[in-house]
Amino acid sequence: MTFVEWLSGANNPTLPKEVYQYGTRHLSVWIAVVVLAIITSIIMYKRTKRTKDVFFTICAGIFLFFEIADRVVNLIFMTDYSAENIFKTILPLYFCSIAVWFFIVALFSKKDALINSSAIFGLLVTLAFFIAPSVGFNKQYVTFDCFYSIFSHSLGLFVSIVIIATRYARFNIKKIWQTFVFAVAFIIYGVAMSLWAFPGEDYMIILNNPIGIDFGIPWWSVYLIFVAVWITSFYLIELIVHKIKRQIKVS
Repeated sequence: MTFVEWLSGANNPTLPKEVYQYGTRHLSVWIAVVVLAIITSIIMYKRTKRTKDVFFTICAGIFLFFEIADRVVNLIFMTDYSAENIFKTILPLYFCSIAVWFFIVALFSKKDALINSSAIFGLLVTLAFFIAPSVGFNKQYVTFDCFYSIFSHSLGLFVSIVIIATRYARFNIKKIWQTFVFAVAFIIYGVAMSLWAFPGEDYMIILNNPIGIDFGIPWWSVYLIFVAVWITSFYLIELIVHKIKRQIKVS
């Protein structure tokens, strides 16, 4: 494989799902990311706020570099330079891509509301990716596009775990509404892109059921309920832990 083929992803056969899902490459990366996140969390837990700020700013810079690099590569090897294709290449459309850009803004701005929400959304989408990967691992060779996909999801999972484990995020139940506001904004954006900007797409996987299980209610209802429960769980766990600690101190 030449460098141009590696960069463009050309001549890279697609693997059957039963081969790449939960195969050696998939599981090795997943385990390595979790182990590295745990080790990093232990090291960073008692570090100062300033040290954590620097660490996560570096992570944001790495995110940004690969987001720009991926778009530049795609634009270079694009064969149809229509306005639609250019917009689809530049804009973050899928939930994972939106989560990455949210990480970038959150970690550079260091705003609590953004950091809290980015960790929640980042953990959700990256876990979904590793549980049922459909890109990155599905090719015979790890070309640039595959590396970008695997690396960005891996970094997203790593950063989400470290943010939560080191208490860089604080899930105050009184501020849960902030995360719900961002969630609603993301969903409206994703639905608008799928129904209005690029009809026929389903970037947020909210319009079509990808699981194939009949829940007895519309898939979008299941989707919204799950997202609401997912968000609420972080704040409830924080509240419960806080109350337990307070009771221990009193006793």
